[in-house]
Amino acid sequence: MIENTYFRKKILDFYRQNKRAFFWRLEDLEPFQIMMTELFLKKTKAETVDKYMYPFIKEYSSNIKLYRANDSEIFNKISRLGLGKQRTRGLKEISNYIHKNFNDNLPDEIENLLEIPHIGLYVTNATICFGFNKRAPILDVNTSRIISRYFHIDNIKDLRDNKEMQDKAKELLPRKNFKEYNWGLLDLGALICKTKPSCDKCPLAKKCVFYQNSVKTKNDKQSLYINPNIKYNMVKQSSFTYIDIFAGCGGLSLGLYKSGWHGLFAIEKSPMAFETLKHNLIDKKKHFKWPIWLPQTSQDINEILVNYEKELEELRGKVDMVVGGPPCQGFSLAGRRNEADSRNKLIDSYIKFVSLVKPKMLFFENVKGFTIGFKKKDSRGEAYSNYVVEKLRKLGYEVEGRIIDYSEFGVPQRRKRFILVGLKTGDPCKFFDLIVKNKVSFLKKKGLKANNSVKSAISDLERINGEISSISYKRFKEGVYSKPKTNYQKYIRIDCDYNLPDSHRFANHTKKTIDKFNHILENCSRNKVINELTKGKFELKKKCTIPLDMNQKSPTLTTLPDDYIHYSEPRILTVREYARIQTFDDWFEFRENYTTGGKLRKIEVPRYTQVGNAIPPLFGELAGNVLKGLL
Repeated sequence: MIENTYFRKKILDFYRQNKRAFFWRLEDLEPFQIMMTELFLKKTKAETVDKYMYPFIKEYSSNIKLYRANDSEIFNKISRLGLGKQRTRGLKEISNYIHKNFNDNLPDEIENLLEIPHIGLYVTNATICFGFNKRAPILDVNTSRIISRYFHIDNIKDLRDNKEMQDKAKELLPRKNFKEYNWGLLDLGALICKTKPSCDKCPLAKKCVFYQNSVKTKNDKQSLYINPNIKYNMVKQSSFTYIDIFAGCGGLSLGLYKSGWHGLFAIEKSPMAFETLKHNLIDKKKHFKWPIWLPQTSQDINEILVNYEKELEELRGKVDMVVGGPPCQGFSLAGRRNEADSRNKLIDSYIKFVSLVKPKMLFFENVKGFTIGFKKKDSRGEAYSNYVVEKLRKLGYEVEGRIIDYSEFGVPQRRKRFILVGLKTGDPCKFFDLIVKNKVSFLKKKGLKANNSVKSAISDLERINGEISSISYKRFKEGVYSKPKTNYQKYIRIDCDYNLPDSHRFANHTKKTIDKFNHILENCSRNKVINELTKGKFELKKKCTIPLDMNQKSPTLTTLPDDYIHYSEPRILTVREYARIQTFDDWFEFRENYTTGGKLRKIEVPRYTQVGNAIPPLFGELAGNVLKGLL
């Protein structure tokens, strides 16, 4: 059937563009491990299972290993998921049954799997498909919802046990790529086609019966849907909309989310940084009203300008603000300043994007070096900031740019950045007056002071509070929380229900490095680059090593974690401590590698780099509040 072919293709396309990267999809696991993972997924969020259960699945890779484990051992390892003695007993009943009836070998036939206690049809089919690589439909509440809405299978009390639904699911299952198809259905159900669906983002909307019926009832005040002929669905007019370009891991978007803005989409070239943004602000918070025509993946802005010029032009008059600024490495005074850095040319890409979309407002951020011309023998060339201002004025914007020190706005870090605001109508100078005028009341509502020290930001993360073996990284230790000790820590931990801090993995320093750090902490001035005598003593060629002062704000965080030594412990900061100093909420999780090196530094954007490149979300929230008032 043509409809079935269309449905399959859209599901597979959606998966390839938006697939979630969980360990059970990336690892080559045994069927028994797949079955165990699917059991955990029955009543636990996939993100939680992915974060905590990988060591358990790796350790108990076969039934005989689980069979030999005692109850207390299993209980201690699954309690991270909030699971208790009942789930422990269930796992033991499963392993005992497989041991007794199948000689510890997991059967690969549906009839035999269904005999095992606590398994059920969903886990059985998931094990057959993902474990034994055999065709089997995956039906849970979410996937059944998609099929029932699209093909109008209604008046069913339990979709999973309905024969019409089962038959349709089998009919839809492709001969090839059935794993990817099933994962695509699961992802679409988890991200888009929920109880309260986001039909404007759904690849099936064009032919979905449920969607078409909802369009007919558009006069209903409760209707959430749009005309399918419109390529882009804007949020209601009373909302404030923006596009984030050069978005990084989403620091500015996080601030705008908290200030009530609505993201339309974000552009970020790095797959690593985009994965963090996607995980937190797209998948978790549903912050972006992503257009159907734009793949939800990392992308180069120049490719978007070439491939979607018409779609961008059609956004004219519908976008309140474009935010972001090109990568700063070529301009930065903290690095090897290089006018020939290819990333500097992205300024023209930024101007081109603005000329196509023509938003009402612009918010642009870059390093202080952006305002300083590059040296040319005995003189300096024109500053790039002047170039941008001139180009934007030609596009009809009133523009104002100034240097802002984020440390004056509650950020526990001395961090000066060039901020440029552009308005089609109005005075952009008001922005800079209002952020100063409003900052005290803004921070007071959060229980924060304008000046916060490093210790006030991260003392509940000190190693002395305790540590455990890393859940995800062998041979590493992770820190644990103490009770919040300051208002800053209470604020940053709001809405965070994790038992352990995310990305709080300690570096594995050698004894030689620890001794060196102890000497520096005992003998060198704080918040300053160590002296030449100390460099000579340890034969250090590194340009910048700074022991932090617990009672002061941090110097500007760079993307190199070994630039700084913790104020009281002989180690570098963790990613989470970096994020705290940058004002990221603790619920905001970072993805991909922790560090990189060598030639990959110019390609990869690991966690430390993601945080070091970000705009502090606290300032982004204050800015978002002020910017709304200028429209």
